[in-house]
Amino acid sequence: MDSLQNLLRTVRAQRHDIINHLDTVYALLSLGREVPAREYTGQLVQVAANTSHLLRLEQPVVAAFLQNKASQAMARGITFYIDVRADLKGLKVKPYALVTVLGNILENAMEAVEPLPGEQRLIQLDISRSETGYIFSISNSGPPLDPAMKEAIFRPGVSTKGLDRGLGLATVWEMVISHGGTIEVETDPVTFRVKFPV
Repeated sequence: MDSLQNLLRTVRAQRHDIINHLDTVYALLSLGREVPAREYTGQLVQVAANTSHLLRLEQPVVAAFLQNKASQAMARGITFYIDVRADLKGLKVKPYALVTVLGNILENAMEAVEPLPGEQRLIQLDISRSETGYIFSISNSGPPLDPAMKEAIFRPGVSTKGLDRGLGLATVWEMVISHGGTIEVETDPVTFRVKFPV
């Protein structure tokens, strides 16, 4: 309940602040600062779109978690798009498990895109449902994954990021499999597709 109230508070705050945002855009345009105005407007659209998508999930814990991740991404200069095409009412996976799975994949995606120039830092999360299950697809604009690493990255201790790493995706694998799901990886663009049965 607290998570849902936090999300609703965010929506109310966005509506309350719309005049301030419009004033800011107007001031930038009046000063002939079209590029900053465009960038600022893009951020506003992204935040508003993500929030409205998250309300459709009907899973307050997951929605609040993704809202927090979207805020982290913005603070790190990363464009994070969320597209929700199905609610999660019928999903039998506990919110704790789903947060573990999405959290590890999203954190890896953020680390992958951070070294890129600002406008190239992109992450996309798509949530949909087929006749057989729920699909969570996370892609990023970071460097391609070596095809030889496709299966290895799910083993404990294997990482593309150096020593003392490689536990996150191993945890993701265990969590997905223990809930009867599957996980696939595409190498370019790097995309993780997690499927949980209905």
